Amino acid sequence: MKTFRNLALVSVPMFGFCVTAVAAEGSSAVEASGTPLGWWIAPLSSIAALVFAYIFYKQMMNSEKGNETMEEIASYVREGAYAYLFRQYSVVAVAFVVLSVIFGALAYFGIQNPFVPVAFLTGGFFSGLCGFLGMKTATNASSRTAQGATVSLNRALQVAFRSGSVMGLVVVGFGLLDISLWYLILDKLVYTDAHMANGLRLFGITLVQAGMNPESRLAEITTTMITFGMGASTQALFARVGGGIYTKAADVGADLVGKVEAGIPEGVVNIVHGGGGEVGMSIVGHPDVDLVSFTGSTVVGKKISEVAAHRIARRSSSCSRVSSPTRRRFSLRE
Repeated sequence: MKTFRNLALVSVPMFGFCVTAVAAEGSSAVEASGTPLGWWIAPLSSIAALVFAYIFYKQMMNSEKGNETMEEIASYVREGAYAYLFRQYSVVAVAFVVLSVIFGALAYFGIQNPFVPVAFLTGGFFSGLCGFLGMKTATNASSRTAQGATVSLNRALQVAFRSGSVMGLVVVGFGLLDISLWYLILDKLVYTDAHMANGLRLFGITLVQAGMNPESRLAEITTTMITFGMGASTQALFARVGGGIYTKAADVGADLVGKVEAGIPEGVVNIVHGGGGEVGMSIVGHPDVDLVSFTGSTVVGKKISEVAAHRIARRSSSCSRVSSPTRRRFSLRE
């Protein structure tokens, strides 16, 4: 109930403001400083998102950590996650420096908008910050979710949902906030009527050309805001690729550790490394594989069925010429 009360305290005033803004614009009300009243919904919503992210994070952290075993395992996961994250950021930083130098050179020679390099860096910074906050929240929530599951399903879902909401809220919050700030700075401080008429230079770089056509102002602002998105997407791309590699290695490592600790004999459980298509088809088509149990997409399932069916039919044909055919089984589970 406390959470819903906090939601109502922010959501109800926000909804009222939105209705007022739409009504004001519909009635051609006076705009504040040349900015439509409804525009302020974006920055206010971003602040609300960050406030809720903080509330959910504190609620998750106030939950019970669990017993010593849970906390010990969570500490190992947290240590490995931070090691991966800082390693990734050290590599991504090099890529961002190189791209920023290229964008800076283009801006210096007047080929590109001078704000593009800065917007690119801010996009990458906020994207990386969201990744760090999300990783910090997730690794702290793992043992707390497990402890909640020992109490009730509802308790575990509360902890998991709140921790997962933090990542989504900070991404939306920081994204909206940064774009809103860029628009305010460019619209109110840079591309003013005086600067577009007389020009604006800073540190030897022309920020606004003298005699600039006022109609192209929004185009220049939009270019900067799009570059912010490009910086955020670049960081997210590295995180997605690196995260996939990291989780695969962590999954295989966990399987190996579990196999050793459980005392499973060699050969009972085998972990095969490699690309899914190449390794999967090799397993399905191998003559010594009697049973295949598969869970996944329909397209991949049909392909596995075709390969296995062809192999079984070929084997049945050859077995018909011998006195004691060997039985083979095939099972496909979608």
